[in-house]
Amino acid sequence: MNLLSTILALVVVSMATAVTAANLDNNIEARGCATIGMSCKKNRDCCASYSCKNTVAKNLSVCQ
Repeated sequence: MNLLSTILALVVVSMATAVTAANLDNNIEARGCATIGMSCKKNRDCCASYSCKNTVAKNLSVCQ
């Protein structure tokens, strides 16, 4: 029974971590990083956002 409880706890923690990571990326997007041009050039933290990682913006010098 203890093993089952441990596994369940690990699953819950893993899910919480995944949700937190997704929310961080969404918050970055909400700060204007979804607009590829100027925001990715001006904000270094935008380089980690979904839109910058998956577009031509990932090649901008600020994101190197």
